[in-house]
Parts: sequence; structure tokens; C-alpha cells
Amino acid sequence: MTETGVLRWAGVVRHEALPFFVYCRSGRKFLQREGVFGLYSPPRRPQYNGAIEAGIGSLKSRIERRAAWEGHPEVWNAEDVEAARREANALARPRGGLGPTPETLWKSRERVATESRDQFRELVEIHRNRAMKEEGKSPSGVLLEQEARRIDRIALRRALVDHGDLLFKRGPIPLGIKSQKTANIT
Repeated sequence: MTETGVLRWAGVVRHEALPFFVYCRSGRKFLQREGVFGLYSPPRRPQYNGAIEAGIGSLKSRIERRAAWEGHPEVWNAEDVEAARREANALARPRGGLGPTPETLWKSRERVATESRDQFRELVEIHRNRAMKEEGKSPSGVLLEQEARRIDRIALRRALVDHGDLLFKRGPIPLGIKSQKTANIT
């Protein structure tokens, strides 16, 4: 499936996965036109990318192995990357040894109904306005890019919870080590 197809199915996309949509104005306009919300990680918070980084690490190992097998271990090419992606999707078991593969999960997903997508958009707008009021900003005002991203993170998280798409089983996990004493323990 193409990136366009993925976006139409998902409705929310993490930008680290698709840099075109982060840095290119036409990419951001494309997301808006498709009705997809961009979810940016906060600056200087690599903890938000943990799952993505783990996936990239796994993929890099597969690419390195494939490139070495093909006789060019120091130079990766598109064929190596694609073969590694296909292998990971066909063989990985993210839900345990007896669980389905990513390929099986992807093929068995259900398309998001238009009505559900519209309800989600309404919830995002409601929560965006609430978050702006909580931050002392006018809902009709203009925000700096970092402020808008922060407001959107709040609004999207709340909308995902209200819509039943995000569940906290044990409460939010605190991010980062705040105490310098704790951070220096070896």
C-alpha cells in the first residue's frame, strides 16, 4: 500500500515516519486535504520515539545482513531496504511467538468508517479549543509552530481517548528523569 493509502486508512500519522510531511509545506497541505492529523513529538524528547527507534533498529539489522549477503556490506540500496521490510513484515511477531505477523495484522485491519472519522475530527476540534483556553490562548488566534504542535498533541491524545482509540491501563507514563542526582547514578 502506498503512503497515501496508509494515510487515508489511519487518519493520524507520526511525522518521524514520513519526513516529507514534516519539512515540506506541500506535504503538510496534502495531510490537511486528506483529513489526516499530524502528530509531532515534542522537541528534545526522544522517549516519544521509542517504538519507532526499536523498529528502525530491527530493520537496520536486517538491511545490514542483506547487504552483506549481496556482497556490499558498506553500501545499502533500495532493494536491500525493501527486502528487509518485506522480511520483517512476514516474520516478526510483535505480539509474541504465537501472535500474528505485521503483514497479517495489516491485511486484517478494518477501514475506519467515514462517520467515525468525522466524529474524531469534531472531538479534535473540541479538545483543541479547550487546550487553547487552558493555555490562555484565543481559539481564533495565531500560534507559533511549536505552540500549535503542543496544543495538537494535547487535543489528539484527548480525542483518541474519548473516541475509544487510546486506552491508559495504568495511567500515563512519566517521561524523562528530572532529578540530576538520579540521572548520574551508574
